[in-house]
Formats: sequence, structure tokens, C-alpha cells
Amino acid sequence: MSHNVTNTFVNTTSAILLNPGYIKTMDGILKILQLIVGCLVIGFVGHFIDQSSPLFFTAELLLLLIATSCLITTTCLLVSCLLSISATTIISKTLFELTYHVIAFCLYLASSVYMLVLTSRHQNLEDPKIGLYALMTAGIFGVINTILYIMSFFKALCNQCGLYDDRVLGQRKNETTTGLL
Repeated sequence: MSHNVTNTFVNTTSAILLNPGYIKTMDGILKILQLIVGCLVIGFVGHFIDQSSPLFFTAELLLLLIATSCLITTTCLLVSCLLSISATTIISKTLFELTYHVIAFCLYLASSVYMLVLTSRHQNLEDPKIGLYALMTAGIFGVINTILYIMSFFKALCNQCGLYDDRVLGQRKNETTTGLL
């Protein structure tokens, strides 16, 4: 009389599974570029905010506020997608990314255009203490970030509709056809 004994061991871990492949996707690349450009905007505006003319104070504060809030939200999105494999698929299926990118696009567009219009109107003020060219550069970087956010919106829209799905850039999913052979 022989017996077969099967032992089954289940290991559970509470380790965080990282998702470094997210950086290689179009969403990951756009978010990293948004973070870099947002840091540049904050750096240019923040450095010259105490040295500039009172003429630019409202535009500086508006662009600084928008850039900081978008930087914080984009950082939270990027970190959550890097720290969780399931967060990448769950967040892309919600309407949060669509609404966030549209709102970020509109606010960045308004604040950047306001900064550029205001600084271009006062180009004849050649005072180096104003930091006019740095504020113009911040406005230009704000327009670049505006373009990045609208690109993220269209990417999220395509994800929402199921038109575009990239796992990792340069790799295609294996598609199988059935019933045609």
C-alpha cells in the first residue's frame, strides 16, 4: 500500500513589484519630459521672482502655481505607475488622465501665453534685474509643456477608446488570427 504525498507551499510576499518598463512606454516618456520641463519652468520663474518688476508679479505667480501643481500631480502619477504594475492599467482605464491632461493643457496654455504676452510687451525695459529673458524662457518652456500635455491627452484618449496600446516602445504584441486557416 503506497501513498503519494504532495506538499504545497504558498509563499506570500509583501514586496513592492517595480514596473521599470513603464519608462519605455510613450506615457512614461511623456511624463518624464513633463517633469523635466516643469522643473525648468519652476526654476526660471522661481529664481527671478524676487528680482523682477512688479509688472510681472501676477504672471510669475500664475505660471509658478500652475507649473508646481502640474509637477506634483505628474510626479504622483509617474511614481504610482512605477511602483505598481496594476496601477498602470487601472489609471489608464479611468477618466482621471483625460480630465487631468485637458485641465493641465488649458491652465499651462493660459499662464504661458499670459507670461509671453506680458514679457514681449515690455522688451524695451533693458534692466538686467528684471530677468526678462529668463521669464520669456519660462513662458516658452510652458508652451512646450502645454504641447506635451495635449500629446498626453490624445494618448490617453486613444487608450480609452482602445485605438492605441503600447506596452514597450519597439515591441509589438503578438496578434493571432483564428478561423482563417
